[in-house]
Amino acid sequence: MNLLAELRRRFDNVLSQYCDHPADFLGMIRPAQDTRFGDYQANFAMPLAGKAKRPARELADEIAANVEVSDLCKTPEVAGPGFINLTVADKVLLESLSAAFVDDRLGVPLANPTQTVVIDFSSPNVAKPMHVGHIRSTVIGDSLARVSRFLGHRVITDNHLGDWGTQFGMIIYGYKHFRDDQAYSANPVGHLSGLYRLVRQLADFHEAKRTLPAIEQNRVQLADQQAKLKSEPEPKDKAERKKHLQEIQRLDSKIQELAESIDAAKSKIASVESDAKLKSLADQHSGISRAVLDETAKLHSADSERIALWNEFLPYCRQDIQRIYDRLGIEFDHELGESFYHDQLAGVVDALRSKDMASISDGA
Repeated sequence: MNLLAELRRRFDNVLSQYCDHPADFLGMIRPAQDTRFGDYQANFAMPLAGKAKRPARELADEIAANVEVSDLCKTPEVAGPGFINLTVADKVLLESLSAAFVDDRLGVPLANPTQTVVIDFSSPNVAKPMHVGHIRSTVIGDSLARVSRFLGHRVITDNHLGDWGTQFGMIIYGYKHFRDDQAYSANPVGHLSGLYRLVRQLADFHEAKRTLPAIEQNRVQLADQQAKLKSEPEPKDKAERKKHLQEIQRLDSKIQELAESIDAAKSKIASVESDAKLKSLADQHSGISRAVLDETAKLHSADSERIALWNEFLPYCRQDIQRIYDRLGIEFDHELGESFYHDQLAGVVDALRSKDMASISDGA
């Protein structure tokens, strides 16, 4: 027996005497947040009192006295402005546990009606080892799938793999310029991941060097604007004064945001400039960001050299991820990567551009 569903059914019989649509209030019967006040709590008396034009506490007392739950609960108690607290009888708990003990489904009924549930989860980038964020999504998604199947729903699980795009442009560039053949042979995925991080670090360094002056200048300008606003007398009109203060706060938030961006950029610059080897590589590969985009574009245009490298890398990466899934006992009904949809993207882009919903941005 589903105790919550049964309690709602019992209250439904009583609430029909007070309103035309009891179902609107039955959802307010739910497990108690604080078990000091019982196992379940009915919180509908307050909104119902407004419709009935009666004191909520009086209404709650009346409903608690009329609802027939003596075979399920101890005597209902009314607390505060009109909360009805319900404590399940020990006998009912023992009977429920005994029934669940001999039931293959532990007393959990099948859903009625059942639904088709599609769960898209995990979705790691295959070019890098899975991290705790991917594991979290994977475990939560699989738990939802298992629970939904247990309830009788038709479940379709999907894993949308990140096996395409700029990340592979970075790896291809790193492989061509920085690889260590011995390290690659010993640990392909680990070495490819290291190449990705190196290329990312060098690209971030040059991007930070390029954008830092503009960010700093923007912060100075906004600080000047804020200082000017603060020096002005506050408007006498209440609405204008509120608007004045909101603008100061908006500028303060933006200045703080830019300060964080400046700190992040300086950190990226320092991480390279403090390491002589990294600084030397950065100087030798000053056009790395553009080169990575070029490698990505060539991969997407099915250049034979890049496709060959992609086909070489992918099985290593995929096997490493599968090792984690096997250990967790997780399977997917569908597992298509971004590369699967590549040939379908051009039509989507053309359609969006023809409707003025998309445009070229910075050559990307």
